[in-house]
Amino acid sequence: MQNRTDIDERFDKEKLRSFNEKVFATMPDEPYLGPVPAPVASRKVSVLDWCFRAAAVILAGVLLWTLMHQEAVPEPVAEAAAADLYVVPEGVRSRVTLPDSTVVWLNSGSELKVAAGFGDGRREVSLQGEGYFEVVSSPSDPFLIHTPAGATVKVTGTKFNLSCYSPHKEVRLTLLKGSVELLTPEKDVLTVAEGAKITLKGNYSSTDESADIEGDTAWTRGTLHFDNTSMREVLESIERWYGVNITVRDNSVYRNSFTADFRSESINQVLELLSITCDIVYVLDGREIILG
Repeated sequence: MQNRTDIDERFDKEKLRSFNEKVFATMPDEPYLGPVPAPVASRKVSVLDWCFRAAAVILAGVLLWTLMHQEAVPEPVAEAAAADLYVVPEGVRSRVTLPDSTVVWLNSGSELKVAAGFGDGRREVSLQGEGYFEVVSSPSDPFLIHTPAGATVKVTGTKFNLSCYSPHKEVRLTLLKGSVELLTPEKDVLTVAEGAKITLKGNYSSTDESADIEGDTAWTRGTLHFDNTSMREVLESIERWYGVNITVRDNSVYRNSFTADFRSESINQVLELLSITCDIVYVLDGREIILG
């Protein structure tokens, strides 16, 4: 395993700091689309090879800039039929309209499974990931959402954001409008008031009566939002948002927290800001990122 000393030796620190300052001074109005400083010990690269690499980086940056400046939510995919499975890959966001006209925005790296018979006296789905729901009201036909952690959300008609990426992570629900019941794996019933956020992890639950609704739903508007967020969660979100793989070589990285909003910034810019604000050294190679 590579330690921090190994990573530090691969960089010309003064060159990297100078580069950081230059890029940081342009954020966020002028996205940086060029290559980052190469490690000191990197192999020799021919002029032709360098040109190809630089062109690829610039093209990727332009494509990312174009994507992030489009509407925050793309046009809906096809109408959902019974037993459909919607998989949204990393680096992409999408929107689904269900047979009952319920609309679901899906964040990067999410899956929505629609139960067979949906819309025929049964409204039931399973979510793994993050979704923003606008559920059509039907008091006699509750809308059920199953999560990987075993909790179930029960609604009749409401707007809310639900994050449940894995069985081992927290279930977070922010209610914008209407009423919601969260059924724990132990069958306890937790209610949420409008404008509040409930967090469930294992047998522990907490409620924030004044939730950051704008922040919790920022992703639906094409913004990656962090507010004193733990570095572990920050890195997981960056991986999904940009479709990259991040390897952490020095666990001291996780001691940091991070606050920032990103909309049109490239992955290069995000890493540079992390480097400046959290004193993190990184190596970027295509979609592979090493932090130390």
